[in-house]
Amino acid sequence: MLLKKKILERGRQNNYDLLRVYAMLMVILNHVSDYYLIKTNYTCEEVFLFEGLSHCAVPVFLMLTGAFLIDKTANVKPKQFYLRAFNKLMVPTLIFMVIYWIHDFRLGKINSVFEALEGLKTGFTGLYAHWYVFMLVGIYAVLPVVSLVKSQVSRHSYEKFVILYFVWAMLSRHFESNAASWTIGNSLTFIGYVFVGDAIKQRIKRKNNYAGITCVIMSAIILLIDYYVLYVRVQHGDSYYNQLFGLYAAPLVIAGSLLLFIGFGLLSVKFSTFFLAKNSFIVYLCHKLVLEWLEPVFNKLEFMSSVNLTIIILIKVVFALSISLIIAMVFNTLYEKFQKFIQYSFQLGVKDE
Repeated sequence: MLLKKKILERGRQNNYDLLRVYAMLMVILNHVSDYYLIKTNYTCEEVFLFEGLSHCAVPVFLMLTGAFLIDKTANVKPKQFYLRAFNKLMVPTLIFMVIYWIHDFRLGKINSVFEALEGLKTGFTGLYAHWYVFMLVGIYAVLPVVSLVKSQVSRHSYEKFVILYFVWAMLSRHFESNAASWTIGNSLTFIGYVFVGDAIKQRIKRKNNYAGITCVIMSAIILLIDYYVLYVRVQHGDSYYNQLFGLYAAPLVIAGSLLLFIGFGLLSVKFSTFFLAKNSFIVYLCHKLVLEWLEPVFNKLEFMSSVNLTIIILIKVVFALSISLIIAMVFNTLYEKFQKFIQYSFQLGVKDE
């Protein structure tokens, strides 16, 4: 077991593993903040600030996808790439999709198979956390082609393409309304972050902790400013869903997310967070369900006027992360054993033939 762990960790880049863990934490903080934004009727300043700080999570996950998958895709055949992606992403998503459906049936949120399938039709836009996976379908579909094109052009040409595409993609999000997470318009605007993540990682040649920490701090400041301005606007009657503030293509969200990615890319991290990072995807899939389980407990805590809402949010994030990590560890252990069983059975079948 120890040997297997060493093999898995060999060649890992601790700074990007740490960034993945940070993004995982920000996803949970984001969804906890969402709940209290509604509960406080969009009037609580600190909830807005938590929301702002955490709104970099999806862009960061997309940039990590580009940083580690575009070049890796060049070394495998498209069929192998798609099979691995299906096995790693879609199978767990389908399992948790059924678990969420059972949960919602039990609570009476959905009353028929047709209601359940209605969410599937739109890729769960506005529903569960796994909308992100359905959005990734379009991105993963074109990654082998992107990898092939990148290998045929100079780095300078590729970087010019990345910049132009990213600007086009972010502007497109201001003028399009995508009803489903799996549509071309949705996936191929989000892929702008994937391209940028790859280009930034390739550009960073030397580590500089001072510059890295400075970028991370500046990122936090920019994201907090973005949501403070949004908070002020909302208090004066503007809509919370504002294209210029808060959304993934908002200028300050873009700037904050890019600075965060650059900052972590510059860091030299000596310790490993691989154990947490490898569980991040399952944590992403299950954490919203965990948050629903925690609601009755925290509803009682909220009645205690002496407990500050900031403290409640932080405690809820810690509890949700801890429980989600336990679920992820159990799920990944069982899933690995199931994969080995299938592989072993297949090998036996081939021998018998």
